[in-house]
Amino acid sequence: MTRRGLTLAVIVGLLLAMLAAKSVAVFLSAVAMRPVAENRRLVASEAPLSTDALAAELSPLEDALFWSPGDADLLYQYARDLHRLAAAGYALAPAQRQQLAARFGLQAEAESRMVLLSSAIVSYERAAQADALVSGARLWRLAALVMRDGVDRAAWSRTRRAEVLAALRYDPDDPALWRAAGDLALDHRDTKSAAEWYRHSLRYKLDGLDAIVARLSLELDGNTLIAATVPRTAEALRRLAQYDFNAWRFADARAAFAEALRLDGSTPQWPRDSEALSDGEFNQDEHRLLHPWIVGNVAGVTVERMTEAGQVFLAADFVHGPDNWYHVYQNVPVEPGRRYRLSARVRVKGFVADDQFGVEAVHPYAAELFTAAAKCLASAADRPGAGAPPISAGRFVTVSVDLTAPDNLRLLVVRLRRWAPNSGTGRVDFAAVSLRLLEN
Repeated sequence: MTRRGLTLAVIVGLLLAMLAAKSVAVFLSAVAMRPVAENRRLVASEAPLSTDALAAELSPLEDALFWSPGDADLLYQYARDLHRLAAAGYALAPAQRQQLAARFGLQAEAESRMVLLSSAIVSYERAAQADALVSGARLWRLAALVMRDGVDRAAWSRTRRAEVLAALRYDPDDPALWRAAGDLALDHRDTKSAAEWYRHSLRYKLDGLDAIVARLSLELDGNTLIAATVPRTAEALRRLAQYDFNAWRFADARAAFAEALRLDGSTPQWPRDSEALSDGEFNQDEHRLLHPWIVGNVAGVTVERMTEAGQVFLAADFVHGPDNWYHVYQNVPVEPGRRYRLSARVRVKGFVADDQFGVEAVHPYAAELFTAAAKCLASAADRPGAGAPPISAGRFVTVSVDLTAPDNLRLLVVRLRRWAPNSGTGRVDFAAVSLRLLEN
């Protein structure tokens, strides 16, 4: 073999050895990351990981980085885990804190939060250096810096706002980054930038709307900021209406819902006259209801709307269904201190004779704080005495109870119910459910 051929063979051999070494390193890195992948697979899509789950990922990530120290994605994921742990107030074990401090050249005696944030910042920087396009590294680095060093409005005006904009240009289509940028702006009292960046986030994805509106609601000009932020689309306004309703801002919810339906070419179906409950007859278009019935799935019970002799009702069929059944309900706005009449038409077929069925209105947080119930019996061998619940025995009967909404409580949960000591088999029909305001 000539000298030139020998040289070429040596070069090829070295290249093959380097490729083999790289392949081995990538393989070992992937093996180290397997626990992280399995950990993530067990968590529902987009659900946040617990602090314990995040902490459990650190060691496998460190092992993977040992074999692939320049992998931008690994560096970024490591930084995000450190950052999230710091935000959650996670306390590192002393050995962990010392190892992290040594890894990133920090003071070993520093508190966990400072070690986590400083380590995250360096890891973000290394990720961006390894790959300029790695998603979010620059922006989350800025967020970690602000979390570590505190809010500095002068620095924001001088350089930080421009740095945020520069970071966003690397990944302009990621709604989570726009939302994080909006959070940073709001932290620095830059409400104009916050509204603009939040609006960008919501244009890409509406899932962050609740968190954005919750933050803006705390501002003095919150309603103005929310109006400037939430897209004027039917779906966005529907979500805003639901958020306002859940926050008991019922007037705002009604206004947003009416506008959402107007954009859809429709109109809301509001409860009539003194009625507080929506769709007590179970025959309205749920799309037009601000607070429709919610039907929860439960083993042993199937629920469907049915029509018989022109009457629409809700039928619940039990096949050894639960004794304590309350899985069809509606959140109903009420006026504190006012009197209401809760009523329904109920028909029961089957079950044990003294099983009880009906409707109840309960406190939205805990039934033991307030409950008013209207009941009937499935059937009975003996005629009940005065004041006893009516007997259905396969026919519709009316159940009702008068109640006074507790002071300072602006919402009650109306539930269709079964009360019984054991699981049962049979069918119960509900019609004409009402929660009507009475003259005091």
